[in-house]
Amino acid sequence: MRNGELPPTGQELDLLARIAALQGRFDEARRFWNVAIQIEPGNAIYRQYVESLTPARRVGRIIATAQDTLLNTLVWLAVAFGIGALVFAGWFK
Repeated sequence: MRNGELPPTGQELDLLARIAALQGRFDEARRFWNVAIQIEPGNAIYRQYVESLTPARRVGRIIATAQDTLLNTLVWLAVAFGIGALVFAGWFK
């Protein structure tokens, strides 16, 4: 890529878009995938990736991850509290 030129194939643009998305550069990823769609208009996968970059979907993924983390933390706290209560009650000596 010289002088800001983009690669000529959808596959190369897809790779650049994936790298940008993994690095959190979502606007750049969207731009690469949109150009890939212009090159390969029938490629539904590129369209799905662009749709997955919408802010609402990103927020939804963040919330889902946070909920999983919170649930895991609460389960471990409940287990630790239960063991602590049993120790305090004298069940384990």
